[in-house]
Amino acid sequence: MCFTYFFIGLKQGYYITLKKIIPVIYVIFLFVDFTISENFLSKREIAANLFTGEAFFLLVYCLLYYLSKLQNDNDALMAGVDIYVVTGLSIFVVVNFFVFLFYDAMLAEGWRLADNMWSVHNVAYIILCLLIAKAFSSVKKYPDSI
Repeated sequence: MCFTYFFIGLKQGYYITLKKIIPVIYVIFLFVDFTISENFLSKREIAANLFTGEAFFLLVYCLLYYLSKLQNDNDALMAGVDIYVVTGLSIFVVVNFFVFLFYDAMLAEGWRLADNMWSVHNVAYIILCLLIAKAFSSVKKYPDSI
């Protein structure tokens, strides 16, 4: 939800209605996932469907951001702080979408495979954190970008 607030707060004139509809769809997804799909009290599983759904909705937000940037016809496509955050988030969700999607199946096959794949998740998370740190350090350079 914090990234939803981030994407809605960006100064972009495109896809505003769609960006406001996505949280409603996500809450419906959460309700269905909590009631039907997963057992959240199990200590032997992670909420793979929940994580996969979150990654999907965040990927939609990232794609809408890039489409808005392309439609803007601005020479400063890569200028601004927001590009670092969205690029880091894009890398994180693209890599982890499939990790989350197949994590329960990997656990069923053996914990070593799941453990190795979680290392891929950790590397993507480090990249996300580094790009967010780069965004924070670039605020002085682009003070009006967010």
